[in-house]
Amino acid sequence: MKSIMRSSLLLLALPFVVTASPVIDSKLTDFSGTWKNQRGSTLVLKKDGSNNFYRGTFTTAVAKNKNCVGKPVSTLGYSSQNALSITMNMSECGSSSVLNSTLLMEKDSSGKVVLDSNSTLLW
Repeated sequence: MKSIMRSSLLLLALPFVVTASPVIDSKLTDFSGTWKNQRGSTLVLKKDGSNNFYRGTFTTAVAKNKNCVGKPVSTLGYSSQNALSITMNMSECGSSSVLNSTLLMEKDSSGKVVLDSNSTLLW
């Protein structure tokens, strides 16, 4: 239990901003597209039907388990207005880790659409 708490607290202390490419609609409610963070990891999302579910892949550019670097893993998420919660089970690349992220879509001071995130890594 202590190791899970410690890992969660460490990740919560290191939030990162993910920028969009291309810029999505001005309503800030559609998470579909390819998103890339400052470390080079990518998140590709597509709306699953007419509901608020999203499916896609997450490809990490940095990881303790080097087998996971550059390998897309399945992602499943649910949105509510400009908030999205997603989960990635890293077992697809040989890791026992599970990553959960809460994302908030907004515009930064320059008007660029960004995702602010808070992630928890469990291992």
